Formats: sequence, structure tokens, C-alpha cells
Amino acid sequence: MNDDELIACYIVPDPHKSSKAEARVKDRWVSVWALTGLLQGGANGDLDAVAGAYDISREAMEAALAYYRRNKNAIDARLDANNADDKWIEAEDDTIRRFIEPNPHKAGKVEARLIGYGVAVWALVADWLAENQDVNQVARSYDVPNEAVEAALAFYRRHKDLLDGYLEADAA
Repeated sequence: MNDDELIACYIVPDPHKSSKAEARVKDRWVSVWALTGLLQGGANGDLDAVAGAYDISREAMEAALAYYRRNKNAIDARLDANNADDKWIEAEDDTIRRFIEPNPHKAGKVEARLIGYGVAVWALVADWLAENQDVNQVARSYDVPNEAVEAALAFYRRHKDLLDGYLEADAA
């Protein structure tokens, strides 16, 4: 079967969550993000091991991978949200670390926020994109310094695929 046929045969949207990142394997109700996360992590790319761990067929696993390839950014953002490790901030540059922190209430880079303001980076980015990339307007809207918005945009550029995936999934 080709990718379209595999997806049509094995993958369904989650009826309770509208995000593309929440699609599941029919009849087994396991999420595509869980399968791809295990495949990338502990299973080291072994499709059969992941299929066996979730008691699904190899074809269903291939369907999940086909779906993942089509929705990579949204699913990667979902996987990041599941990652409780907040040590990632240590790898950021000084400008970002000066203004951006992990959200203590929500895990993952997509939940990063401005220090002292609690404003999510993704919210600033969404407004920046909507405001024709006007840093001053976004800073005024949130009553934050322009430098904080610039740091959020630097963070966004460094993690663009991840944040774009989150914004895309959130808009679904």
C-alpha cells in the first residue's frame, strides 16, 4: 500500500482532540505521537519492536510513520510537550537565557515563557506573525520590553519547526 492507503486504512483522528498531533491507530487507540516517540527513543528505529510493544501490525506502524512524515512539526511539538526535562535552557545562548525560562507548570520548549512576565513565547510569536512582524506592537500589547520580544524571537528562530508545529496544532 502507498502512504495514502496506509493512513486511510489505519489512522483516525482523536474524536476528543482536534489537533493533527493526536491522531491514533484504529482499533488499538494508541497515538501516533506515542509510537513515533518510542521509535525515536528507546526502540532506536526498530519498527517491529514498537509494533510488538503496542500489539499492532507492522502495516499499522508503517501507517503511523507515513502520518508522522506528513505532520512532523505538529507531532514533534506534541512530543516536546511530553518531555519533562527542563535542562534544555542551559543550551540556549545568553540573550535567550536572560529573558526566557521553562514553564514550571507545563513541560517542553513550546511552553517556554518570559521571565518575570509569564507570557508564553508561542503567544508572542503568534502575535508577531499576526502583526506583520512588528516587535514594538507586540511589546506594547504585552507590556514587556522590546528586548524580551527579541529574545523570544531568537528562541523561535532556534526552535522554529517545533514552535510552528505547536502553533499549527493549536490552530487545528
